[in-house]
Amino acid sequence: MFEVSVCPKCGEVNFPAFDSDKVCHCTWVGFLKRPRRLFFEVSDSLFQDHSKQRQAHMSIGINEFDYLYWYEKFFKNCDQYDNNLFKEHLQNNQQRDLCLKQRLDEQASRPTVKCPYCGSLRTTKISTSSRVASSLTLGLASNKIGKNYQCNDCKATF
Repeated sequence: MFEVSVCPKCGEVNFPAFDSDKVCHCTWVGFLKRPRRLFFEVSDSLFQDHSKQRQAHMSIGINEFDYLYWYEKFFKNCDQYDNNLFKEHLQNNQQRDLCLKQRLDEQASRPTVKCPYCGSLRTTKISTSSRVASSLTLGLASNKIGKNYQCNDCKATF
């Protein structure tokens, strides 16, 4: 049995919901209080329907889809949920999808350099100032001359 949670202030949906996520961190409500999330139990058949519907609606973002799907199933008929905030919450979830897409595109556009010795992708580019400082202190014995990257795992320079 799963649960879905929604913040009544910002409309953030968590599915499956975590027990530790009782409050949302979107805003303060009163003195040292955060808005409490609303929790709804999801049956196995509803979970399977959610998965099938998600496959059919891959063109919209995951946050927007989850919000629209669970709004129809639970939020619309809940007394504790303010239906007047539907458009605002939908825009918030669309914005979350846009931010997620931008972060994923940014990560995909970063070049990844693989260490030829250990195969790790955790590499950093050796800065020009680091190369100059190493050359000035060690001279021709510097291991950074002619090298561009350093592996963060095995510390090899290549």
